[in-house]
Amino acid sequence: MAEILSTADRAIEQTEAIIAKQQRIKTALMQDILTGRVRVTPRLEDGTP
Repeated sequence: MAEILSTADRAIEQTEAIIAKQQRIKTALMQDILTGRVRVTPRLEDGTP
């Protein structure tokens, strides 16, 4: 029983770490776009992902 709970705890911690990393990436991308460091319009016109 303890091993199952330990495994579940590790999975939860890993998932939380992934979510935190994705939030940091999203925040950085939003800052780049909103400050104009990254131009979005030309890519939209080209169809480039």
